[in-house]
Amino acid sequence: MNGMPSVLNEPLIDDDVIHIETLKSFLVSSTGLAAKRFNPGGYANAVAHMQLHLIQLQSTIPSKPDQESENPELEKEEENDNLEE
Repeated sequence: MNGMPSVLNEPLIDDDVIHIETLKSFLVSSTGLAAKRFNPGGYANAVAHMQLHLIQLQSTIPSKPDQESENPELEKEEENDNLEE
């Protein structure tokens, strides 16, 4: 991340997904692209705010071990099918 935004996230109040979607929509809109050109500091501020939401969202997603199956019951059934053959 390039810098801290002037408005910090409020994890107990903000919905990260909604903020990310809203900021992305704004940043690629004609108004957002004009801000990028004529108000680069404001544009960078919005990007930094969105990046904080992305970091917050990623920290709430539980990491999935690589070796565990997504559906252990299905995996057991497949093993049993293989044994019967």
